[in-house]
Amino acid sequence: MGKHKREVDCSACHGKGGKWESDDGNKVWRPCVMCNGSGKQ
Repeated sequence: MGKHKREVDCSACHGKGGKWESDDGNKVWRPCVMCNGSGKQ
């Protein structure tokens, strides 16, 4: 299933590093707290 080294996709954000949240009509990028926005564990 591809070449995996030590880093794997974060299980909380599925490798995205965070998510877009709607904040009063503005889209705000919220980094994932588990991987600190890196997308990797």
